[in-house]
Order: sequence, then structure tokens, then C-alpha cells
Amino acid sequence: MLIGLWLGLAELPGQAQGKEIPGDECAAALADFQLALQNSGLTLSAGSKSRTNGGCAFEEVVIRGDRRNAPNFYADSVIISGSLLAWDRKGEMPSADLVVEAAGMRFASKLGDARTDYLLGAQARVGAMTLDLTAAWDKSKKEAKISRFDLTFGEASRIRFGARLKNVDLSTPGTAQMAVMSAALTELDLEVKSFGLFEQVMLPLLVSNIPDNGDVHSEADFAALVAEKKLELRTAINQLPDAAFPAPSRAALAALLSDLPGPRGKLVVKFRSASGFGAARFARFALTGLPQTMKELAPLFDGTRFDIDWRRGDRS
Repeated sequence: MLIGLWLGLAELPGQAQGKEIPGDECAAALADFQLALQNSGLTLSAGSKSRTNGGCAFEEVVIRGDRRNAPNFYADSVIISGSLLAWDRKGEMPSADLVVEAAGMRFASKLGDARTDYLLGAQARVGAMTLDLTAAWDKSKKEAKISRFDLTFGEASRIRFGARLKNVDLSTPGTAQMAVMSAALTELDLEVKSFGLFEQVMLPLLVSNIPDNGDVHSEADFAALVAEKKLELRTAINQLPDAAFPAPSRAALAALLSDLPGPRGKLVVKFRSASGFGAARFARFALTGLPQTMKELAPLFDGTRFDIDWRRGDRS
């Protein structure tokens, strides 16, 4: 997410570092984000944009997908600030920081029926989200650090993490574009508190991506299909490599899986990898194709460790 944000901002016709960001450049930033999302089949719009405290404020933000029944994303306001916005695209960017604040964020599907769409839109506000993100890039170390990612959902659910990535070079547009392939996650400390979060955010995405084999004619048929997919996932969890996923971590994943689609509790993940985990790891499959079994996939996790805990019912 952070790299994607930087890639979009890296195309800004910005001013020299330290100067205010004119309103028209906030419009240019919006245009860059629109172009980046368009390549992924998404349409971005904002009701208004303006300068605020050296940053850019966008209101009534909407991101729509082109897939059938794909949920749309809405935000009442998004404020992006930090020295990153003041980069001069004709020169090189020094170390930079980024702050994002967003409020009234929510997902709602558009089904084509005016009454249903109105209802879904109103219900989505019950679990409206807020986001606080603070991140920085160190040019000398070529390292990006997310010191704070705090996404809250209503009063009960939350995603909070800190992370560190290496091999991140955002000096120029060219190196920034290559950063997607070179960046590698070395540290992640994640907490996910889910009390309706999975059903609200993840389930619509997963349901829309489950292939219809033509035998699904009722809700019971679809429930049976979901149960089949869960069984496949349980088998995959059991086959995860011990070195990367110790037995307690696999047991936690299995317990979480059994609680789907209505998990209630806190997921805690601690990830560490000295060599880093990124897109470059998948290069080994370039000639052989994507692995078909967990045994073939296991080398992907070499040198990594996931300590995972699922605390059912934990609201802390």
C-alpha cells in the first residue's frame, strides 16, 4: 500500500522540497492516482480537492471497480501530507516522510436496484472506518518504515501494524517503479481485531472471487462450495513448512479458519525475515510456473518465520 502511494505521488509535477503545495497540484495528484488505479480496472473520483497545512485534502472520494458485484469504496475525507508531496520530479527525491489521514471510509456494493443500493449505502456507514498512517523513507539505507498504520472499523474492529521494508529506492520515477519488484518486507508486527470486520470487508471480496462451477443454484449449494474451499485451505495449512510456520502458528490459522465466516477475536502476527519477503521471491517460479502443491510452494518461505496467535473473543 505504501509503495503504491509513493509510486502515484512520484509522478506529481511537484515543487521544490519545503514549499507549499498549490491547489492545482492537488488536482494533479488526484489525476495521477486516477491513472494508476485505472490500470487496475478501478475508477477514482473526488468531490473536491484543496490545499491544507502543506498537504492535499480530498473530499467525497469514491473508488469503483469494473467487476460484477464488486464493492465500491467511499471516504468522506482523505488528507495526504508530508515532505514526499514536495518532491521535484525533475530532480532526485531525498529521504521523505508521509502522513495520511482518512475518515468516513466504507465499502458498499452496487447491485443495480435503487432501493437496495440506497439501503446498502446507509448500512455501510454503521461500520465506517478511519485511517492514520505515518511512514518514512530513508534514502541512505534504501529502507521504508511504516511506523503507524491504524485502521479502525466502527467501535469494535481494528487493523494495526508497523513494518519495515528494504531495497526501496524512490529517488526517481524510474527507480520508484522498480521498487515494486525489489522491495522486501523484513519486519511486520500486526494485530487484527475482528468483530464483524471479516464479514464487512473480506467476505464480499472473497465471495465475488469464488468461481461458480455451474452447480450452485441455491444458498445451500453455495454454502457447500464454501465448506469445500475451507477444507482445501485446512489441508494447505497443515502442509505449511515447520521452519516458517511453527506448530502453534499453524494451529492458530486452523482455529481462525474454523471460525470463518464470523470470526470474533484478535489475530496477532509477528513476521521476521533477514533476507526479506517480496516479489523477487516469485522469480524462482518464472520458468517452472506457479506451484501446484504446498511442497512446491515451501521454498518461497525459506528464511522467514511467522509467529501467529488467534485469540478468540479478545477485545483488548
